[in-house]
Amino acid sequence: MIARRVGLVLATILSVLGTAPALDIAPDSSGSIVLPIAAAILSIGIAVTTLVLLIPAWRGRSRACLTIAVLQLVGILTAIPAFFAPAEVVPAGAVVFAALGSLLNVTAFALILVDQSTALVYSAAIIIVVAIYAGAVAVVSLLVPPSVERTVQTVAAIGIALLFQPVVGLLRRTVGRTLYGGRDDPAGTARRVRQRHDGSEAGVAAAVAETAALLRLPGLTLIVDNKPVATVRRGQAGGREVEVPVTPDGSLALRVALRPGEKALHADDRAALELVALPLALLSRQADLSEQLRDARAATVESRERERVALHRDLHDGLGPLLTGAAFRADAARNLLRSHPDEVDAQLEVVQADLRTALEEVRRVVDGLRPIELQERGLWGALARRADRVGADLDVPDPPPVLTAAGQVAVYRIVSEALTNADHHGPGSPVQAGATLTPDGALHIVVQNPITEDTHGGDKASAPDDGRSAPARPGIGAASIHARAEELGGSATIGPDGQGLWRVSVHLPPSIIDTEPSPSSRDRGGMKGARPNQT
Repeated sequence: MIARRVGLVLATILSVLGTAPALDIAPDSSGSIVLPIAAAILSIGIAVTTLVLLIPAWRGRSRACLTIAVLQLVGILTAIPAFFAPAEVVPAGAVVFAALGSLLNVTAFALILVDQSTALVYSAAIIIVVAIYAGAVAVVSLLVPPSVERTVQTVAAIGIALLFQPVVGLLRRTVGRTLYGGRDDPAGTARRVRQRHDGSEAGVAAAVAETAALLRLPGLTLIVDNKPVATVRRGQAGGREVEVPVTPDGSLALRVALRPGEKALHADDRAALELVALPLALLSRQADLSEQLRDARAATVESRERERVALHRDLHDGLGPLLTGAAFRADAARNLLRSHPDEVDAQLEVVQADLRTALEEVRRVVDGLRPIELQERGLWGALARRADRVGADLDVPDPPPVLTAAGQVAVYRIVSEALTNADHHGPGSPVQAGATLTPDGALHIVVQNPITEDTHGGDKASAPDDGRSAPARPGIGAASIHARAEELGGSATIGPDGQGLWRVSVHLPPSIIDTEPSPSSRDRGGMKGARPNQT
């Protein structure tokens, strides 16, 4: 937009100033005024048309811009007499001014069409080279005697021939940077985008916008996992969009709005976009991880507050009344100590009962936070004692693995509930419980026992002949086992195994194994107070 308006201003100034030298051309030696009149009419026509179309072109009308740009090339025709007319007809220094004017005309042409036509701008490069040659010859001819003008022309032609390729290359690079930005340096563009933006939602949008600006693209959309992540529109789009897949499965892609005048995406554009898409995808992934981290932190805070509310409720509803009543009765006993000493003993008995109840309530709350038996005996020792209570055989690895704090509580709760479940589905039958480490470091827990007819709640006549049981309805205990296993990233299977056994099978990931246990965690997770392993 800015380049086009600069070009329009330059074109208007050149059109108005171009009428003066055209009107100053004198008749030739034969007195013919055809050439001066034609030049004057052409100059005036260009100036009037440019002034008329200036406002529509300034507002972005493409046809008005194209017409003014073409008029700039036509305006070069008014400079042709300065190069080929006889010396006595052309005013002194007219060749120099004609060459400079031609360069300015081509510059205005390129600025006006910088966003519309690539082919015409490259064509302008040839005109610039020709104008440079003509201007150089004209300037040097003013400084040397007429006898060596031919030599000057020859040397200038050789010089332009040698410099033609470098000049065209320079013009191409200049035009390329103007039209395509950093397309020729995709690595630098990708590095700039990655270094200037962070992995936030706003940072991803800003990075996509800067990519479109650096590559001079009217529109660009980043697509990750088949979903648009960020979209930017700048300038006037060409009306057609092309999708550039970066990964084979299309999970990462860029949707590009073509520049005005383009019918297909250039191969250089495609290569640059594929390279720039990688840092854009990294920024998008970083933004997703940041959002997930924020959600996880919020969930952690919410979970912590729920735990505090539950603990507050347990202490307030359980311990509060007991301790308050004990305090009141202690005060009452003190008041009766002198007046009615025989009633003090009864009050103190009530106080003692309330304090014992409060102590049990404290133990219940503390056990809910972390089982006391687990704290005193360690995980495997506590499980061994728990197995003894129901007459179960417990088999654990030797040496037993040391688990994380969360893993210890989860395994203790799971095995305790499974032992209770087994006793419910097969009361009096032998129970086998075991924990093994899989080759990948995961912990596999199995608790099983034979199913009896009591499982069905009926007599022997109602039980199947093969001793097998139909699946029982899942209860609270089974749901608790599933929930605890899934919280640690594991899984649980509960029910009959089809061979007359009720089986609880739990698979926990390697992450619950404490790879660098502290001495205190070894004590908590060891076999403290446990009997030898049983198979």
